Amino acid sequence: MNLNEFVEDGKRYIKEIKWCICNEKFENFYEVKCKIIQRGVHDYTYATGSDFLQRCGSKKGFFLTKEAKTTVAEAIAGMEEKIAEMKKESKDQKENDTFFVIYRYTSTEHCDYLLRRKGDVMRRYYRFHQTLEEMERELKYIRYLNGMPEKENDVGLESLEDDPIYRAAKRYGDEKMILALKIYHHVATAKECTAYSGLIGCTVLPSLPETFDKVFTVDASTIDCSVLYRSGYSVLHRPAFAMKGSTHSKWQLNPHTKHAVDAARTNDPAISFADYLAVFGDCATKENRDSSDSVNRTETSDG
Repeated sequence: MNLNEFVEDGKRYIKEIKWCICNEKFENFYEVKCKIIQRGVHDYTYATGSDFLQRCGSKKGFFLTKEAKTTVAEAIAGMEEKIAEMKKESKDQKENDTFFVIYRYTSTEHCDYLLRRKGDVMRRYYRFHQTLEEMERELKYIRYLNGMPEKENDVGLESLEDDPIYRAAKRYGDEKMILALKIYHHVATAKECTAYSGLIGCTVLPSLPETFDKVFTVDASTIDCSVLYRSGYSVLHRPAFAMKGSTHSKWQLNPHTKHAVDAARTNDPAISFADYLAVFGDCATKENRDSSDSVNRTETSDG
């Protein structure tokens, strides 16, 4: 028996919500993550002025008692404070910017952000505690919802300059985000990857020379996906209908193009992710040795 729920007039009510976090607002709807006794942690949609919490992706949900509704209201109020602060900055939107982005860091790799489309005075899109990859994915989706053509190529300098998050980072003088975006768009140099790694204190892989434009098959159970995503790898998913003779227990990684596939042929031998990372160390050692030999040859010639 669940003592945290009761039915009244055919409606199921929740007495108490253990905790609630508001992650998104679009127009008058909020997306909240709640922990409810015997229901676990799930995402819900809540409409302004309502007393109903609807499970995301479902028509089912619960009605809220005054106490439960207060918990949701407090989470929303906290988010609205952040929104009010960011909205002040949106007044500086440039007319030539199709999208205007404002963001604030919540952790080393997460941001709260506001997105506003030119001409939309009332409609703003807010997301909270998002990684850069999540922010970029949302931008693609919003472009699609607004009937804007999908870009043929998401990488390169042209794509970088057209990125509203990049324009925001330059507006803030945010070197960390600028470097992260250069990595995401595959235009970062090895030195810039090293600089970004130093700023965040985490491993960031550079793009190896063209001689490494080849596929390495890697044991999926050993892969640290956060390293790949942080390093700007584009990971393609191979669906079940295309898996004949293949397995998801191995991935294909290309250290030059930073492209990856989450599957490989079943019979292909695989290396560990540690062995894959060792390739970068070997490449760096070779480049240093070649650079040293070049200096020595120059000195000998001058001598």
